[in-house]
Amino acid sequence: MANSVHNLSTFCEASLSKMASTRDAVRAERSERGTVAKYDFIALIRGSVTADIAEEFKNDLPLFEIQFIDRAQFGADVVFKSTELIKADKNRYMGEICPNLVKALETVEKDTAKLFEKVEQKGIYVNARFGTAFLFSELANLESQGSRFGENAEGAGKDVVVEYSSPNAAKHLHAGHIRSTIIGHVLGNLYDAAGYTVHRINYLNDWGGVGFLLEGLSRQQADVEKFENKNDLLFGIYSTFRKGQKFAASAEEYAKMTAEDAAELASVFGDVSTFEKMVASFADFKTKSDARFAGLESGSDEDFADWQKIIAWSLADFEKFYEILDIRHDYLTSEALYANLGRDLVKESVAKGSVVLFDRARADAEIASINAERTAGILSDEVADKLVGEVEADVGAYVVPLENRERYVVLKGNESTIYATRDLAALKNRAEIFEPVKMVYEVGQEQQDHFQKLFESSRKIGFGEGIDLCHVYHGYYVNEETKKKLSSRDGASNIMKLLTDTVAYFEAKYEGNSEFSAEEKRRTARALGVGSIVFNDLKRDKKSPVGISNDTQKTIRAFEEAGGAYVIYASCRAKSILRKYGKPIASVAEIVAASGKENSVGALDLLDVEADLIKKLLDFPNVVEKAAKNDDPVRVTEYLLNLSGLYNSYYNAVPVLKGENVEARLAIARDTARVIDNGLALLHIETLERI
Repeated sequence: MANSVHNLSTFCEASLSKMASTRDAVRAERSERGTVAKYDFIALIRGSVTADIAEEFKNDLPLFEIQFIDRAQFGADVVFKSTELIKADKNRYMGEICPNLVKALETVEKDTAKLFEKVEQKGIYVNARFGTAFLFSELANLESQGSRFGENAEGAGKDVVVEYSSPNAAKHLHAGHIRSTIIGHVLGNLYDAAGYTVHRINYLNDWGGVGFLLEGLSRQQADVEKFENKNDLLFGIYSTFRKGQKFAASAEEYAKMTAEDAAELASVFGDVSTFEKMVASFADFKTKSDARFAGLESGSDEDFADWQKIIAWSLADFEKFYEILDIRHDYLTSEALYANLGRDLVKESVAKGSVVLFDRARADAEIASINAERTAGILSDEVADKLVGEVEADVGAYVVPLENRERYVVLKGNESTIYATRDLAALKNRAEIFEPVKMVYEVGQEQQDHFQKLFESSRKIGFGEGIDLCHVYHGYYVNEETKKKLSSRDGASNIMKLLTDTVAYFEAKYEGNSEFSAEEKRRTARALGVGSIVFNDLKRDKKSPVGISNDTQKTIRAFEEAGGAYVIYASCRAKSILRKYGKPIASVAEIVAASGKENSVGALDLLDVEADLIKKLLDFPNVVEKAAKNDDPVRVTEYLLNLSGLYNSYYNAVPVLKGENVEARLAIARDTARVIDNGLALLHIETLERI
């Protein structure tokens, strides 16, 4: 026993050490990749104008809001407006400031090119139309940054931790884990684009209830080889335990037991032929489960080996889902690492006074205070009774006292750890290892109260200050017909089946197509299928539910119509023009230099829709920056849908390969494809060369 005690403790020590070494590798990779300074078109305009206009405007210009407008609709590209100056003196603003601003803007140049070719006052607005050479030449900044256009260096040298997916051992992935995986991974991409060093953590829930899994496995060893997916065996043990718990709770429930239930329960618990025997068999199972868990904690070789089997079987099952989505985490950690650390943390905090034993005396004092407010009419009987019930439930536990009579239970009275114990220790450990400026937990909405109390408690204990602690939660997957939340089992089977069925749906579109190889068909179908599901999820407010119909084909068509395939198609359309041209295309800088000269591609001139396209492309870095700051992938999906719609309208209306300015138009096509592909990459959607 003395030697075997090193099993679990050594495993935990090795895992925590591996986290530190992986952290160093992640930081080294980020450092080697470097960061990219943000291209900011609006800031560039403001800076150019501020540097050039008359002296009297230098103090007022920062008060002007600068916004893009549609050239095709308004005949201009940007509008200047100042709400503050209007409020200060509207007559002077319209009669003096705006006319003078018009004159000043007409003289502004950048790199010898006129910034604006037309400026005019429209009521309280000053509308300005960019000079063609200036606007087109700005695409050179996009081309110079290539696949990294859209990034910025806001988070350079700073670390962000993102926890997502976080499945439960011995259970199936359910729909909430799937949304968490998609949204959490894309949030990590956005933070990475903002220059942060991102640490992606998958936190396996492997400690609560592990005792009954160990005992159940020991009783069903003969069945192990019957299961190809051994996590199904574990889930069966879990389900049987819950069923036994229900039937042992009351004779009334026991009376509802079917013959099939009895056979299932007997295979795990033994004799369940009467209610009394059911209670005794279940109690025996629980006692032995507790002993197995105690053996795991104290160092039993057998229990440790079985626990490792449970984890390996669960991870092998989960990996199938991660493989389909091609999603990886930097770190796989688990509750097991933090049980003893959490218990020690609570004991240390008790000594410091930030955690207290909520004993009978404290509870009685709290109840007296509640009843005093009840008597005074401050609290209704309903609210007071609820508060008293919460007090009674916490008696004997170790708690962190919070504001407004709330407490966060962090350890049982017998010093058994709970979810909160381990979460506190994990938060503290991550704060120490990564020293992050931000720590994000992408977990379902039902955990809001838990994380609010976790974050508040960590600061009270003394290790959460200075970190932006965020619970970014998502809405449920719901049945489209009933609007009810999908159950854990149905959610998992439905979503996994939908993933494979959706890929098959797109693959069927290429049957008989001899232009595509079998491998290209497979890759294209996967990109369109998985991309459609991911885009459908991300285009919604993350807090909103996602509907899944009982009609699989209806759901798949809804995925297709959500826009992911449409955006991929827009990129492929642009690339198809480049392939059709069949020759190398000059850079934007070369096109601008050649315009107007002998043997040039023609006098550079932009259609209104082309000007609007260029402005849209140049605004991409601002969209990415806002999406990262607001933890909001929807901004990227909306941008890509708008950009794709604008480009598809242009493609249908303009003969790109005819007339003058062919290479200029091809450059716009090339840069549109680049920005769409950059945006899709942020959303973890595979891009294609053709469809």
